[in-house]
Amino acid sequence: MKSIKDILFTIILAVCLILFIKAFILDFRVVASESMVPTLEKGDVILISKLAYDIFGINYKYPEPKEIITFEHNNELLIKRVKDVDSDGNFFVVGDNADNSVDSREFGYVDHDELDGKAIIKFNFKTFSIAFLNE
Repeated sequence: MKSIKDILFTIILAVCLILFIKAFILDFRVVASESMVPTLEKGDVILISKLAYDIFGINYKYPEPKEIITFEHNNELLIKRVKDVDSDGNFFVVGDNADNSVDSREFGYVDHDELDGKAIIKFNFKTFSIAFLNE
């Protein structure tokens, strides 16, 4: 039988591993608005790759047009589609539901430093479906 010390060590190690993965590799987000309808519906859960564009703060790639990204703007996490990338690596983003989206048409280009990650999979629990994004 394992000792309490061994069990606590295992739990602490597991929690640290989960936090590391969430902070630097993969994360989940719930879609909070209808700005990306029909691609993403309010309530969908998306899986985000945090390594898609940089590794531990080292930028190695820029988002390409048509990719769905997450980024922080004015302390709010947004999910939008990249429409254009300028020569400085800043990107113009829009929602798929253009009539119901606050995006670069209002706040301008998004800086690479604001980038959170690339949306790669969506889970819709209403229809019990899974779909790969950005294909």
